[in-house]
Amino acid sequence: MTMTDGSGRQMADTGDRSFPSANVSMVEGVQVIDIDARGGYSPRTTLATAGIPTIIKLNTSGTYDCSLAVRIPSISFSDMLSPRGTREVDIGEPKRGVMQILCSMGMYGAQIEFRD
Repeated sequence: MTMTDGSGRQMADTGDRSFPSANVSMVEGVQVIDIDARGGYSPRTTLATAGIPTIIKLNTSGTYDCSLAVRIPSISFSDMLSPRGTREVDIGEPKRGVMQILCSMGMYGAQIEFRD
């Protein structure tokens, strides 16, 4: 699969095809996707289930780069994260497809692929 960041540059493919990805869990009927923000976003590719209540947890730990200024264009989300902590983003019940997560400058990116 070829992935691109917000500026159209190709991103490295991690090769991980487990579904759902290891950073996805179910907590009291809600799908929780953990993304670490520091020097970019990790993991860069996440596979998750479409059509169920979902929260993205953006985790920071000593983050002082542009990955603090996060954007999720498909849901018109933009926020400045704290250098340490967790920001939960309720994205409702996402449809099948790919959601991009980017820093405000478009230098760092990750994607979540929602599958049925």
